[in-house]
Amino acid sequence: MLDRRQWLKFSLAAGAGAASGLGFGGCDSPPRTLLEGAVATFEVTDTGALVAVYSAVPTTAHVEVDTSSGLMISPAFDLSESTGNTGFVELVDLEPDTEYVYRVVTELGGESAPYRLRTAPPPDEPHEFTFLFSADLDVDPLWDSPILTAMALTPASFYISLGDWPYADNAPGAITLAEYRERHRQARAAAKVTPLLQQFPVFAIWDDHEARNNWNAHFAEVEADRIAAAVQAWDEWFPLRDTSSPKIRYRSWRWGSLVEVFMLDLRMYRSDNHDPDGPDKTMLGAGQKGWLKGSLAASTAPYKIVITSVPLDFGELIGVDCWRNFRTERDEVLGFILDNQISGVVFLAADQHWFAAHHFANGLKEFQVGPLARGLPELDPIQPEVVARESGYNYGEIAVRADALEVVARDAYGAELYREAIRPGRGVLRVDSDPPGRGFVATGAHRFAGTTPAEFAHATPGTYAVSWDDGETGPGGELRDGEILVLS
Repeated sequence: MLDRRQWLKFSLAAGAGAASGLGFGGCDSPPRTLLEGAVATFEVTDTGALVAVYSAVPTTAHVEVDTSSGLMISPAFDLSESTGNTGFVELVDLEPDTEYVYRVVTELGGESAPYRLRTAPPPDEPHEFTFLFSADLDVDPLWDSPILTAMALTPASFYISLGDWPYADNAPGAITLAEYRERHRQARAAAKVTPLLQQFPVFAIWDDHEARNNWNAHFAEVEADRIAAAVQAWDEWFPLRDTSSPKIRYRSWRWGSLVEVFMLDLRMYRSDNHDPDGPDKTMLGAGQKGWLKGSLAASTAPYKIVITSVPLDFGELIGVDCWRNFRTERDEVLGFILDNQISGVVFLAADQHWFAAHHFANGLKEFQVGPLARGLPELDPIQPEVVARESGYNYGEIAVRADALEVVARDAYGAELYREAIRPGRGVLRVDSDPPGRGFVATGAHRFAGTTPAEFAHATPGTYAVSWDDGETGPGGELRDGEILVLS
């Protein structure tokens, strides 16, 4: 069995060989029908996966999968002009928690490099694993760094993209379907992207730059042709199993019994950013909001990870485009989580082009990542609920363990920027003093601040210590799931 570094060398060499066999070997070579990076794996389950393919010319393709019982060949599928020479096929009847290697072959003689995927474990199995997440991937050489190579060398089961891949609105911004398709082709065919796609299945959602800056449901009316073209191109390059009309792109998936991931669509149903805040202003839309509440309440996973392409707060630089401009709906959703005592909820966000760890006063946590390749803004002054923040290219790594969810932020070279372990469950943290009215900061498993007496009913289990405003420190303690810890 090849280790990951050996596999990466092997797959890149095989990719170069496949490329030469696709039109670089001389005038008698078969036409080059597959661009490197134009194959990707999506929406992996415990028994299946989607393989998406782009061809330079219309053709028919199939997928060959190496299995323990021999070569499995998928049904043939078309890469036709009607879909911009893209297509996909669903691999079925795979074994849970199993690594596979596959290639794509076209009827014109093209063959892709090898790609690998690992299927999910059974949903009732307490499986430990790692996944990666980030956003903002512009393949312009202006933003080059080693970050995609560093990610490809990280042992992980899948990668979650939180949006802005591709930057289709880069000047001159795409308008027509042909232009949006070409932006996707350029973003996927970049050589530096190929190793990432060869190593990891992808779960993805859009943000705004796949269509146009800060778009929302209103633009689907006033710029109907442009948004329709952007949406069609996205669906061609990022396929889903959902064939309903209109297609629903918010969804959830399990990866064993320890974690359930909830992917939100914050563009298709969004009110105009400049509408006055109130009960009628929405980021989610009624259907998605009801689905999110019901799904979180019903989930039996100890960890419930919510993917939100824009952050819940501290969106200083993106202003009206983040959740702080939709406070009524945001507070409704967060209030539902707290009121129903739903434990283990962690938010993953992007869009602002820096890493940050947010410990909210209500006990919830958010980790913000990106960019992979895009501009780096200057940072505003840090705020109390922002417990860590770093500028620079970055990605997130989450190790799911039975006893903790470990969140790590890494820079462009894979070096650690931040680490935090989150234990499952919830408890009550109380801070008291005699006399009352003493200011404090409690740190450890979460950061809380206030004036005594104070109670935090949704506190992450773990070790806590208290520091008083006058410089004194108090005794610490261990908060266990379902229990109460008093610091005084």
